[in-house]
Amino acid sequence: MNNENSNPNNGRDKYERPGAEFDRSEQYSVNETGSGAAVNEFSLKKFIPDFFNTFKRMYLILVVLVAVSVLAIVLYAKIAYQPKFRSSSTFTVNVENASKSSAASSVNLAKQLSNTLPYILKSDALNNLIQQDLGLSRVDSSIKAEAIGETNLFTITVESGTPQMAYNVLKSAIANYPKVADFVIGSTKLSLISAPNIPESPVNGLSYKRQILIGLAIGLALGFVVITVTALFNNSVRSSDDIKSLLNIRSLGNIPDIGRRRRGTGKTIEFANPNISKDFSDSVRLLRSRVERICSENDYRVILVASSMPGEGKTTVATNLAMALAHEGKRTALIDCDIRKPSSLAAFADENSRDIIEYLKGSANVEEIISLAAENLIIINSREPSDAAAELLGTERMRMLVEDLRNAADYVIIDTPPSSIIADAIVLSEYADCMIYVIRQDYTRKNRIVDGITHLSTSSTPFIGYVLNNAYVSGGYGYGGYGKYGRYGRYGSYGSYGRYGSYGRR
Repeated sequence: MNNENSNPNNGRDKYERPGAEFDRSEQYSVNETGSGAAVNEFSLKKFIPDFFNTFKRMYLILVVLVAVSVLAIVLYAKIAYQPKFRSSSTFTVNVENASKSSAASSVNLAKQLSNTLPYILKSDALNNLIQQDLGLSRVDSSIKAEAIGETNLFTITVESGTPQMAYNVLKSAIANYPKVADFVIGSTKLSLISAPNIPESPVNGLSYKRQILIGLAIGLALGFVVITVTALFNNSVRSSDDIKSLLNIRSLGNIPDIGRRRRGTGKTIEFANPNISKDFSDSVRLLRSRVERICSENDYRVILVASSMPGEGKTTVATNLAMALAHEGKRTALIDCDIRKPSSLAAFADENSRDIIEYLKGSANVEEIISLAAENLIIINSREPSDAAAELLGTERMRMLVEDLRNAADYVIIDTPPSSIIADAIVLSEYADCMIYVIRQDYTRKNRIVDGITHLSTSSTPFIGYVLNNAYVSGGYGYGGYGKYGRYGRYGSYGSYGRYGSYGRR
């Protein structure tokens, strides 16, 4: 150990704010504009990648909206569909005593008939005659007449809800028309050219293809509106530059996505797994190298890994960092201290091992709660949830556990609950030599990150840096799921921690 590190604070100064003496007020200072106090000006150059990143993250919502829209439109069309059947007949209309002496008079007669026939067909008088003829209280059919050029040829068309009704109404209209026309244009005679027929199929057949296309268009429009609005009002960290404008904490590295297809059949994410992408493995090794260098220069042995919210991949980072250190030959202990929502590391624990809560309550000793997960790596797991997490984690037995592991291992990594929701991480920070903060890109709101950092800043334990998870690197990587560790499915959207509200703000 050189003279620079003879004072523990010397090393901390160096890595908390490189190139400057230790100044805690500077270390935890926040750019209010970056934290969301002010709205950044719209930039198309930034919006386009934000839109596509949001699209990749929310494409399932788009699929659901399209599916729901198509289903809703098709169902509505089917329920609201009322078939219309059309029956028509063509005939000539002659006024029996009309003059036939000239062509002009024939033309005038045709014009007179074309003007009067539609009104007669729609008149109450004809409608009443049809009702009487068919024994109906109401005629729910439409009757239209159309003249063929400047002739006395006409076509009467009837549309109704059933084929038989369309046919019956048309026949009755033809039969009763002369009775009404007699009062208007005199005695008339209808000469059928084409007789009425009973229609076989509706004229407004239901087109499911058309309804599907309409639903598809509506769903896509709604989906793109949601994605666009989300991208426009996205107040999460979208790049390392956002973090630089938000916090004065150095970067330890970026962790890319491993890809769902490369996870294999295992339930855990292991950086040495051959199915895992090389980018992920290399990023974990780089993180290990940087953390190990900083810790060795400052004699840090106990590392606390924290994040603002559930789902940021904090446990994934802690687990793979522990594995990477163990793989390097360093004796490493990993403690799952998320005892409100335990079993994150259950896949590594021995079936016969005891629970950390049992130890904290005094019913188990250290040897009984330790599981050998791999060479040089031991795991202390939490299985049963406890509502008294802050009280148990603040006991002398927890301090003794960390000290025993400090003496037995080269590195102790403490995985904590989200720091912006509950105070457990603050309690645990008192046992640690340094802290690593995990920030998932394009996920957690900036104000939540500031809350988490502010809560932990009450501790005397320094941050050695942050890890940007879900980082968009070349090749389009980005955390999609985090597998067993990162999803935190039972938390919902910042979920069940809400019921521990008394711990959330201190």
